[in-house]
Amino acid sequence: MAARIDLQGLQRQLDSFQTKFHAWAQRTVAGAASLCDGHLGRLREFQAAIRGLEQQQAELEQRAADVKQRLAAEEGEVAGLQQELASIREEQGKLPGLVREVQEALEAEADAFQRQEAALSNQEALKERKLGALHQALAMYQRRLGLDFQHSEADGEQLRVVVTQVDPRDHARAFQFAVQVVGDNSYAVQSCEPPLPRMAELLAELNAGGSFSRFVRCVRREFQAVVAEEMQQQRAAPLPPQPVAAC
Repeated sequence: MAARIDLQGLQRQLDSFQTKFHAWAQRTVAGAASLCDGHLGRLREFQAAIRGLEQQQAELEQRAADVKQRLAAEEGEVAGLQQELASIREEQGKLPGLVREVQEALEAEADAFQRQEAALSNQEALKERKLGALHQALAMYQRRLGLDFQHSEADGEQLRVVVTQVDPRDHARAFQFAVQVVGDNSYAVQSCEPPLPRMAELLAELNAGGSFSRFVRCVRREFQAVVAEEMQQQRAAPLPPQPVAAC
C-alpha cells in the first residue's frame, strides 16, 4: 500500500517557506534600496565636492592670473620709477648750473630795476626844476601884467594863473587857466576860463621849445581879444575886429 502524502502539512510548509521567502526578499530589497540610497547620497556629495573643488581650482587659477598681471604691472612701475630716478639724478647734476643762471638773472633784474629807479628819480628832479622855473617866470610877470599865481594841495601839481587888468570895463575881472607838468615832462592845460580857441596851438608851441613867459603873454593877448569881441557885440554899430598883436 502506497504511503499517504500529507498535503495539508506540505501546504503549511510551503506557506511557511513562502512567508519566510517574502520576508527575506523584502528585507533584501529594503537593504538594497537603503544601500542604493546611501550610494546615491554619497555620489551626490562627491559630485558636489567635485564641483566645489573645480570652482576653487578656477578661483585659484584666476587669482594666479591676477597676481601674475599685478606682478607684471609692478615690474613696469618699478622700471618707470627707476627711469624717473635716473632723470632726477640727471636734473640734480644740472641743478648747480641752473642755480647760477637764476642768480645771474636775478642780479640782472635788480640792476635793471636800479637803473629804472634812477631814471624815475631823474625825471622827478627834472619835473621839480621845471616847476621851479615856472614859478620864477610867473613871479616876474605877476607885478607887470596883473598876474596872480595860485598853487594849493587841492590842485595837486597844477599852477593856476589868474590874469586881471584885461577888461577895461572891469579891471578886477579875473581870467584864469591852470597848467601842469605831466609824466613826459611836457606842459598840459587842465582848465581855461573863458575858453580860448587858440589854446591848443599856443600849448603846442610851448611844448615844442617855446618859453613859458611868451606863452603867458600870448594867452593874455588872447584874453584881450575875447574882451574886444565882447565889447564889439555890445555896441549898436558893429566895429571891425581888433587885431591880435604879435606875441
